[in-house]
Amino acid sequence: MIDALVPGLVDPISGQPESKAAAVALQRFAARWYGFAVSASEIFPEAGDWAKSRIRSGWRIELAGLQTPPDWLA
Repeated sequence: MIDALVPGLVDPISGQPESKAAAVALQRFAARWYGFAVSASEIFPEAGDWAKSRIRSGWRIELAGLQTPPDWLA
């Protein structure tokens, strides 16, 4: 989700994104749990932090959250 951090500004001549000049504020994500999943179909996790990437057989997802889920299978 880089577009959540970097404004949509572009160089007026080249049209390149101004991503190197973006100011951001960061803070630690104090996760209470971490997880890893592989899925044959694309999923959209409901977790405080997640990243997914396409792999040959489906999707690879890394997850983390602030509160432990009451039902891990859901």
